[in-house]
Amino acid sequence: MSESTNSTAQPRMRDVIASMRPQVTFWWGSLMGTLAAAVLVFAMFILGIFTFNIGGVVSIDPKRAALEMQYELEQQGVEVSVVCPPVIVAPIGFSFECVATTPKGQFTQVDVTIENVIGDLMWSYRYDLTSSE
Repeated sequence: MSESTNSTAQPRMRDVIASMRPQVTFWWGSLMGTLAAAVLVFAMFILGIFTFNIGGVVSIDPKRAALEMQYELEQQGVEVSVVCPPVIVAPIGFSFECVATTPKGQFTQVDVTIENVIGDLMWSYRYDLTSSE
């Protein structure tokens, strides 16, 4: 009686895999491994462990940016001190403001835009400090 119940029982997955030829077993294992890896990577993207840098997020050193602006104005004969926000981590095309101040107390806001992933900056002064000196 016990033999008749075993003949109608569903085969287990390990028995099916064991009865396959080695080539089929290899491809079956490769497929399952690839599928498992894809699911794992997808889950990591969803959880934020991996991310794409699509926007080109850039970290800008505020002291370097201020020194570049000061140098440009010094080349034009204007002595200034420039202050930028403390931490700048933003995508390409992001704009922020710095403040340029002369020893006489004149100041202007400086509109700064991040141009590329390297961290090159483009800036413009709201008021011309060179003509008022």
